[in-house]
Amino acid sequence: MADNNLKDIDIFDVSQMEIVMKGGDPSKACYRNINTSSSLIRGELSSSEKSKIKNYTVLNTSEFEKNCNALYETAETEFSAIAKELRELKDKCGKDVFSLNEETMQDDFEEVAKAIENYLLQISEYTNALIAKGKSVSSKQEVVYENTVRWMNILYEKNKPKVEMYTNPQNLTVIK
Repeated sequence: MADNNLKDIDIFDVSQMEIVMKGGDPSKACYRNINTSSSLIRGELSSSEKSKIKNYTVLNTSEFEKNCNALYETAETEFSAIAKELRELKDKCGKDVFSLNEETMQDDFEEVAKAIENYLLQISEYTNALIAKGKSVSSKQEVVYENTVRWMNILYEKNKPKVEMYTNPQNLTVIK
C-alpha cells in the first residue's frame, strides 16, 4: 500500500469488494469482469456501497445470536422431553418390572435422564461460548471493514480526475 497511514493493516480484497458493491458475488466467475479499482474513477464510497461491503464481510451478531439461541431452544425442548419421558416410563413400570436377579433398572433410567440433562447444560455452555466467539470475530471483521473502506476512499480519491477551471478561454485547445 502506498499510503503510510494504512501501511501494514489488514484489509479485504479491494477488487472483490468492488464486485460486492455492484451486487455481485466474488466467488462466482461470471462477476469477475467488473471494473477494478485502477480503472474506476470516483469519489468516496456511498453509504449504500459501504452497507453492501459491511453486510458481506461483517458477521451480523444479532442474527447469529438469534440462530444459536434457536438451536439451543430446540435442543432444550427435545432433550427435556426425552428426560421427562424416561422418568415417566420408570415410574409407570414400577421397580418390580425392571428387576433382574433382584437388581433394579430404575436407577439406570434416572442415570440416563441425568446424563441427558448434563448434555443440555453442556450445549448451553457451548452455545454461550459460540456466541461470544462470534462477537469477537465480528468486532475484528468490523476493524478490517473500516480499514478497507478507508483504503478504498483514499484509492479513489487518488484516481479521481482533476478538474481545473480556466479564466482565459484562449488557453483551451480545441481538438477536431
